[in-house]
Amino acid sequence: MFVASCRTSCRWTAASGNGCACFANIPPTISALKKSGRFYYASSPEIACGRIQADLLNEYFVANPKKIKGKNVNMLLLEGKKDHSAQKYRRLGLTDELAEEGYHVTFVAAQYADWSASLAQPIMDRWLSIYRGAFNAVVAEDDAMALGAIASLVDKKYTDTPSGTEDND
Repeated sequence: MFVASCRTSCRWTAASGNGCACFANIPPTISALKKSGRFYYASSPEIACGRIQADLLNEYFVANPKKIKGKNVNMLLLEGKKDHSAQKYRRLGLTDELAEEGYHVTFVAAQYADWSASLAQPIMDRWLSIYRGAFNAVVAEDDAMALGAIASLVDKKYTDTPSGTEDND
């Protein structure tokens, strides 16, 4: 298996006369898919990813009620690439599910970090200096950006020292 651009993959597959091309998460155009019966698109339902994040936040706040006033979530949000379908639908799933759970979400800050830990970390560094104490949730739309946020939180000593099952700091 190899990874290549959509255009390159289509050319190689069409030229070879065998094999197939499968696209994941970044959909090819409909016309590209129609060029051959050997082109496929597979993706997770991005809205479900956002709903899972909301469920995790709900579980956290239920277990740690002192971390939230009422059902008011003050969120820092690291978003993927602007206008990418995953970015749009992950945010929609997150906000819709939190609303269904009765939460009111205020975005303290939101910024595109293009699925990159190296972009997410300085964004988080800046946010921690500006918004310290003003947020009760940090959400990243993918693992790489989450790792960048975590690196910043650890570096800035914004770490957790759980006691038993409750978050005390």
